[in-house]
Amino acid sequence: MGLITAVFKRAFLFLFYPKEMYQKTDHDYASAHFLTLYVGILGLIPAIFTFLSLAFVKQENTVQFVMTKMTIIVPLLFLVSIIVSFWIISILIYAFARRMTSVNDIISVAKIVAYALTPILISAIFSPIPILNIAIAFFLIVYSIIMLIIGIRVILQPKVRPFFLYVLSILFFILFLLLDGWFLDLLMKTF
Repeated sequence: MGLITAVFKRAFLFLFYPKEMYQKTDHDYASAHFLTLYVGILGLIPAIFTFLSLAFVKQENTVQFVMTKMTIIVPLLFLVSIIVSFWIISILIYAFARRMTSVNDIISVAKIVAYALTPILISAIFSPIPILNIAIAFFLIVYSIIMLIIGIRVILQPKVRPFFLYVLSILFFILFLLLDGWFLDLLMKTF
């Protein structure tokens, strides 16, 4: 099975069966390399839709395909920011989780974060439809937070101050999602 097929199969399984998928111990899918590729491949969805929104410009009564440095650089930097944010969120959650849980490896936390990002990254498919995009994006952000909590409960199993770990994890998660959106907006204004 190809890598892209494996990523999308795994993404859809996590969307519909998050608790069961978190409980599975697939060592092939729990490495830093795979998780980075997973986020990168799913991160291509918002990057491609960003590219399309920049490349197709409406002028008067026609839509034209315009290729500028902005159409190339902005989606690539956005993709890189998604991957970097994924690792920063993982590191921050790990920094607090290692004091409250028995988990001593960052890969377990990265697995939680990567799979919790799945609904948000897939929600970019709906970006061309403005009203539908807002409603679905909100639902999928809430679902991502639920997946984050399920992952923490199943994998990290916090014993000491679990509520504190949940709240901190959600705050880190939302903060970096907002920073990614801000970064994309900044890129579009810069170029």
